[in-house]
Amino acid sequence: MYFLGVDGGGTKTTAVLIDAAGQLVRQIDEGPGNAAVLDRGTMARLIHSIFRQLQESLSLDEITWATFGFAGGGRPQEKRNLKEIISGIGLKNFTLMNDAEIHYYSVFGDDCGIMLSAGTGSICLVRNADGNLQQIGGVGYLLGDEGSGFDIGRQAISRSVQAAYDGLPISPLAQKLLSFYGLLDRRDLISIIYASKNPQRLIASSAKLVSELAASGDEEALKIVENAVESLMMHLEKAMALTRAEDTCRIAFTGGLLKGENVVSNLLQKSLDELGCNYQLARQEFAPAVAAAFFGFSASGNKAPADVVQRLKNI
Repeated sequence: MYFLGVDGGGTKTTAVLIDAAGQLVRQIDEGPGNAAVLDRGTMARLIHSIFRQLQESLSLDEITWATFGFAGGGRPQEKRNLKEIISGIGLKNFTLMNDAEIHYYSVFGDDCGIMLSAGTGSICLVRNADGNLQQIGGVGYLLGDEGSGFDIGRQAISRSVQAAYDGLPISPLAQKLLSFYGLLDRRDLISIIYASKNPQRLIASSAKLVSELAASGDEEALKIVENAVESLMMHLEKAMALTRAEDTCRIAFTGGLLKGENVVSNLLQKSLDELGCNYQLARQEFAPAVAAAFFGFSASGNKAPADVVQRLKNI
């Protein structure tokens, strides 16, 4: 038996094939997998590419269950498109969800908790004591993505461009942006963004340098990061209001922007402490794509033994 897990976000897509013993058989890395941003043809090429590589070593019939978590993949229209593409390949046993649900499962499984994810985009999921999973945010960069890498990058670029038109001296942040994108004039930031086929990814790519500059004490960069943290805190406060007040909230930070110790995650924890929140930080148990594959065990009616679960956690 083989289980396929696919985690597709705004920046990259990772697919893993796991055997029944919990061993990694194959990993495939592809480009962006945001079903709400990419057209049907691009998503079809992405999915077909994954299966072409898989079929170099096994047939579709050998895949017991496949779980796909694509950004934007939980909405009705995108879900229909994805289901038709995957069914057209010939795969019969599979589950479709958005990437945030996969990230939630990678931390909490079916348990209660709050997951805040901030990468290229942002979203918050909360499961209360009644077992209901509710989404906060996650409506994409044109309508939301508050506090995301896109949000941070957009603020930084917008401020730098406006300063150029106002005739203001170039700031350390703007200078870093020009160096990062290989430009000489702040106004050229406009040109590369509107000429890009994936402006969301291009803009979000600068979030790391803004965060690093904020950590070093740059006031302009720090203001941008603080704005982002304020937006993320609004998601968390809404999520906590949906849980029982007497319970300790288990909160997990996921996504590239909140990975490890950094200025964004540190400021978030500081804000939670100042709010007097009764919370406990939860760790991610599985890599998201591995969590998707693990979901396939239960979806197909196969309970994974403890030793298999441990191997999956180590991938």
